[in-house]
This record gives sequence, structure tokens and C-alpha cells, in this order.
Amino acid sequence: MPDGSAVLDVPCGGGFALRGLRPDQDVRSVAADTSTDMLARAQRRAADLGRDDIVFTEANIERMPFDYNEFDLCVSFNGLHCLPDPAAPSARSPAA
Repeated sequence: MPDGSAVLDVPCGGGFALRGLRPDQDVRSVAADTSTDMLARAQRRAADLGRDDIVFTEANIERMPFDYNEFDLCVSFNGLHCLPDPAAPSARSPAA
């Protein structure tokens, strides 16, 4: 992602996706998860990577506390288990 982009990682789990950020990359990065344990693990991983600019937020993937179109990219590794019906269109989706 180009500098100035906003990236959401949900559910962030232990911060696996954080390793994709370059140390000098100027992006707004938000990691969200329902589990405070996973958020703590992701915070430790961010610290190990020298990233102190990540925002960590406790949030449910079905009721995100963010504005529509707030992010340029949403990353979700292994997040389908957080959705009761992964194939269902989102209520906020333009197609819905």
C-alpha cells in the first residue's frame, strides 16, 4: 500500500499480517479482534517488529466501530470462523 493509506486487519489474531508492513511504511494500520489475548499477542509482535504506530481495537467483525470506506484495504487471514454466514452479503455492502 502506498504511503498515506489506511489498512484494517480483522481479526488480527496474533498479528500475523503485521509482518507485511515495512518498517518505514507510512500507513495508518488498525488491528482489530474480539479477543483481548489475541490483541496482546499482536501488540507484542508489533513491538518486536519495531512498529509503535499500530492502533489496536477490541471489535466484533460483524459490528465494526469504523466508518464506511474508512480503510483502503482490509486484511483478514483466517477470519471466516468469526462470521456465522461467510457467504452472506454485508448489510452495508453496495450490493445489498
